[in-house]
Amino acid sequence: MAMAKADERLTKEEVGVIADLVWQGARTTHAIAQTEMLTAMVEEMCALQPTPNLITRALNATLDRGAFPEDLPSWLSRMARADGAIVPEEHATYRAILTTLRRLVEARVGRS
Repeated sequence: MAMAKADERLTKEEVGVIADLVWQGARTTHAIAQTEMLTAMVEEMCALQPTPNLITRALNATLDRGAFPEDLPSWLSRMARADGAIVPEEHATYRAILTTLRRLVEARVGRS
């Protein structure tokens, strides 16, 4: 959501990327099979207002579950390109997310 809302607008193409990510996660984890529930999850995600704290908490939670998508950079790039133009705000958000992820992983390695 941070990438989708970086330029302060949410396009149908960006919602499509979010839906793809939710559906892929559901297929991978076999967590949810009902279309209505997945649609509701996409709607809830689109309503989120990402903050740096929320991003950090989400990245930590995914790392804790071992369910972190190894292809995160490609998903972030796909979101940035979804509406046809990568704007500076999206580029800055992309870098901030990866920097936060790097910091969290390094902190975990330091604790090991």
